[in-house]
Amino acid sequence: GLSRLSQNVLLAGSDKALFRSTNLGTTWDSVAALILSRRAIVLSDGRILLKTYQGIYFSDDNGVSWQPTSAPTNIGGYFTVNSTSTVFTADYYKGIFRSTDRGYSWTESEVGIVNSTVKNVFAIGENVLCYADVTYRTTDKGFNWEKTSVPPRSSLYFFHYAKTSGDTVFAISSSFYRSADAGATWLRLGTASVPGIINSLA
Repeated sequence: GLSRLSQNVLLAGSDKALFRSTNLGTTWDSVAALILSRRAIVLSDGRILLKTYQGIYFSDDNGVSWQPTSAPTNIGGYFTVNSTSTVFTADYYKGIFRSTDRGYSWTESEVGIVNSTVKNVFAIGENVLCYADVTYRTTDKGFNWEKTSVPPRSSLYFFHYAKTSGDTVFAISSSFYRSADAGATWLRLGTASVPGIINSLA
């Protein structure tokens, strides 16, 4: 994986170590014996969170040094952060975890989710959406989750989400969906003009 931490700083992972560049990739230095599993995320205060096969790590010095968090090891999926600075991450086998202290400690966040094989998690303002055969939404920082109106069990493995402005958010599976109320309700849109299988949304 490759992540851009700031204007000139890049972070890259191999199957043996984590590397850092401060000159846009011209030279690289090994910074930790960590095996990167997903891209890093930079929080608003500059803290960097990183998923590795050894667990979730954080850095407060722009990637020079790394410290472990309380998260379980080998969590897949990506990070998302809502407008209250609560960080969420999801794993297909282990479910959803959330952190309210900048990623240092993590707790499970699955109350209301029937199927814990969570495939995606996505923040829109204070609310957060996740896909676990249907789309769920939390409006209370992940304490509770409720099903939304998106039909269950898409023909594709993932739902992909993308935010536009305000409370409008789009999702795709085998069809396009649009929500104007931060994911509470959804309208199915036509896909006849889009050839082939839809597998990404940006």
